[in-house]
Amino acid sequence: TQAQQVFNAVRAPDTASTTGTIFKGTITLTPTPDTLLYVTYSEGFRPGLLNRPGGAVAPGNSGFVVPFEVETDEVKNYEFGWKLDLIDGQFRFNGSAFFVDISNLQTQIFDPSITNLFFSSNAANAEIYGVEADFVIAPYAVPGLTIAGAFSILDTEITEVLIPTNDVL
Repeated sequence: TQAQQVFNAVRAPDTASTTGTIFKGTITLTPTPDTLLYVTYSEGFRPGLLNRPGGAVAPGNSGFVVPFEVETDEVKNYEFGWKLDLIDGQFRFNGSAFFVDISNLQTQIFDPSITNLFFSSNAANAEIYGVEADFVIAPYAVPGLTIAGAFSILDTEITEVLIPTNDVL
């Protein structure tokens, strides 16, 4: 095991770098002065990084070796949203429904059976479906009164586990 770790360390990269292009686009529609509808597509990422305990080997026959370099993770977001001013401006209701596709999700893992340090890994692919909204009510009939609230409903799922440990649920 120690010889394997030394061999792995000799091959370790000394830099982590990322290049690429991300896109964002939005189309809006304003059917009335008090209504705005939009559709957005956007992308995002977190750049890769180096792992301090890179080369550590998981016990058993899983074949997992802590990576020296963690790859960039990527996000694609598809969103439909609205901004509404109703009842002569006394009620504002904003919200969106969205789908997020995550590839190569970076996460921190602490598994003392592998190493006594936290390490990073591209642990999974995942999806998020969600709806979120907020509202503000400021009735003219009661000057100074404002009622506000918000909600968020999320359905998250790991679609594929990328590392052979029991640390990703």
